[in-house]
Amino acid sequence: QLRRQWVAACLAFDEPAAQHVLNQAFALFAPEHVCFEILQKGLAEIGQGWYEGRVTVQQEHFASALAVRRLDALLTATPPPSRAGRILVGCPPEEQHTFSPLLLLLLLRRQGWDAIYLGVDVPPEQMAATVQAAHADLLALSAQQLHTAASLLEMAQVLQESPIIVAYGGLVFNALPAICQRIPAHFLGERLEDAPQVVARLLAARPPRPQPTPLSPVYQDALTVFADRYPLVEAQAWRDSAHTGIPPAILNRANSGLSHNILAALKLGDINLAAADIAWLEALLFYHRLPADSDALRQYLSAYRQALARNLDRRGEIIVAWIDRLL
Repeated sequence: QLRRQWVAACLAFDEPAAQHVLNQAFALFAPEHVCFEILQKGLAEIGQGWYEGRVTVQQEHFASALAVRRLDALLTATPPPSRAGRILVGCPPEEQHTFSPLLLLLLLRRQGWDAIYLGVDVPPEQMAATVQAAHADLLALSAQQLHTAASLLEMAQVLQESPIIVAYGGLVFNALPAICQRIPAHFLGERLEDAPQVVARLLAARPPRPQPTPLSPVYQDALTVFADRYPLVEAQAWRDSAHTGIPPAILNRANSGLSHNILAALKLGDINLAAADIAWLEALLFYHRLPADSDALRQYLSAYRQALARNLDRRGEIIVAWIDRLL
């Protein structure tokens, strides 16, 4: 009931009412319970509403800002650390979702850890120097999307020679568990509330870092040519999709999203991982009043396939064959 009231207040841009609901909740329940049951699940409901076209971006951003401000207040009130070991929490390049890493930070601090927040969209170039300067024992990374999971992979690879323990989690790894086999780091588990216990075990045991199978030559070649030429593919696919009836904003999202996810899937060693974005786009078109049988998606994928065939050489055959299977 409190979650429904909080969501309703956020959608009405009623900040006093939303804060009043949270004040009631924190008076009745443990902070962790309120964060998971009202803030996390409430934001998920609002995000689903945006996906289905019932909630605006402005409403979603308003709710996210309120939730993050409340987490900041809770973090300010946490006591000094009482356990040995320092933990860094952050997000890999291009990851902009702040709520989950901040909630993990709160859980760690409330259990006595010395945890430091590095923020979102953290560049990998200075990460090795950062963990050394901070005298950190463990780095926890959070990714929610396929292309940021690939960025997380690259950051873990940068830290291969560092003695720091690298751990990770996020929704994308729950939805696509096969990705975990590609990451040279320790998975924190599917439930955020269990992550502090996993962190404690890693710091106590210090197990060797997982060593995934290297990327195959076929995927290395496909990644090289696609990374070099995907802007040309996007430009041609855009021109050839003008007649599909897809709204320009969604077409732009589809075009850039598909390219980023193909890049990510190649980096992660399985082109089929990019199919998740196709299902997302198909549902998005339906919710935005384009009939599922309108053939707009097939026309767009055909245009993208032709753009691939025209701009890639034989090294990109694995990508073209994947699109052919979708069609």
